[in-house]
Amino acid sequence: MEEIVRGQGAEARTVAIIGGELRAGLSEAELLHLATAEGVRKVSRRDLPIVVARKLDGATTVATTMWIASRFGIQIFATGGIG
Repeated sequence: MEEIVRGQGAEARTVAIIGGELRAGLSEAELLHLATAEGVRKVSRRDLPIVVARKLDGATTVATTMWIASRFGIQIFATGGIG
């Protein structure tokens, strides 16, 4: 998805939680880590404080992606999530 976005001249920034830190923009190594590591949580808004406090990794739901993106000044985003 990121390659397609960049190909259209837009900035691609995957949103996730890495080691308890909210992130908008991941390295290839971080993307691979999220895709392959055990224990990566699916994080909804209600789970966010726990994942941050425990310094865990998390992939975000649409609601959490929207919330984190807004904190980084991202006003428009697309998601590939299907539930």
